[in-house]
Order: sequence, then C-alpha cells, then structure tokens
Amino acid sequence: SWSLEYKQIWGDPSTPSLWAELDAYLATPSITADNRLLSVKVTCIDSGGHNTADVYRFVRNKAGRRIWAIKGVAGQGKPVWPSRASKNNKGKIPLFLVGVDSAKDAIYRRLSIEAPGPGYCHFPLDRDDEYYAQLTSEKRVTKWEKGFPKRVYVKKDDQANEALDCRVYAYVALHSLAPNWTRELNTARTAPRADLTPVHASITALTNARKADRPAQPEADAAV
Repeated sequence: SWSLEYKQIWGDPSTPSLWAELDAYLATPSITADNRLLSVKVTCIDSGGHNTADVYRFVRNKAGRRIWAIKGVAGQGKPVWPSRASKNNKGKIPLFLVGVDSAKDAIYRRLSIEAPGPGYCHFPLDRDDEYYAQLTSEKRVTKWEKGFPKRVYVKKDDQANEALDCRVYAYVALHSLAPNWTRELNTARTAPRADLTPVHASITALTNARKADRPAQPEADAAV
C-alpha cells in the first residue's frame, strides 16, 4: 500500500463550512508524478462521537460517490466490511458497522513487514515521529471475561491514536470496494492526464495548496 496524504481540516464539525471544505477536498483528484489524475474512489466517515447527526446529514444522498457513514465495532473475528448496511439509526441512512479489530490485525501484520513486496506499507518521507507514534499507539492484550480469554486492543499510556484510526478506516474503505486489481491497474494507467485537461491550472493550484498547508497532526489518511 502507498499512503498518499494525511490531512487535517480545522474547524467545528457542527458548522456547514467545515463539511463544505471536506466536500471540495474529496472532489479534488490527486496528480501522479506523470500527471495522471486519480480521484477518490470511496470515503468512510466515523459517525461515532458527538457529531453523529452532522455525519448523517453530510453522507445523505452521496451514495453515488461512495461516501459512507461507518461505526467501528470491536471484537475478534468480525468482518472488516459487513455484507450489508444498517438503516436502524435516527438518520435512516446506510450505516456500515465495521470490524476495527480485524482491520488492526491486518495493519499491524503489514507494518511488521520490513522488505518492500506484497503487503509492505509505503509512506512519504515527510511523515514525522508523531505520526508513527500514533500509528503504533495501540497493542493487543488478553483479558479474561467470565473465565474466557478475550483479545482486545488498548492504547499505550495517553498516546493519541488518530493516525491509526485513519489508517484503519482507509483499510476498511478499500475492503468496501472488493477491487479487481487487474482492472484497477489498467484504469489507473489510462487515467486522464492533468496537463491535457482544461482544469489543469485549478487542480494544480489545489494540489499545491494541499502540500503547502499541512498542519502538524492531520486526521485523514488517503491511501491507495
């Protein structure tokens, strides 16, 4: 896997301006080194916390862009991506209950791979130590409940874990696509080129702005 960008949008999630900025960000393609345009295939937004209604409002009517509300469910053996969405929520929107522990198992296995090849994780050179501290901020331990062992993930001390959460949700998003890699590779190879499109200037400006305005602790991980 290749982690392309890790970004934070500052603001109050209860205000429309933050969601408008996120919407514009998701609609902006990335530009490869050879000027191909790669668009966002799928987006997963955590609906837990204090802004559930705002998430529901944002994802409504965005199924065509594969922008989904998700909620993490802990526990060993749970599927990374469910077979169907639930609409048993106040917003009556498709809500996907995702197996975060299963995703963490896969991510930590792959992070342990030291040589480039299948399963190896590639990261940009500009990631700082705090990013990797957050990425490895949890460990798996065994707890006993009613006489039975239960393996759970716990945070190490008070270390923030936003980078790990974002990596988990990027992995979950990938599973939602069930991609055919041969077809995806061919699609990427024939993607439109930025230097051959009328919107080249505006796309380039937005991409450069992304690179220039990266806060210290972003909260979105775009991966391919």
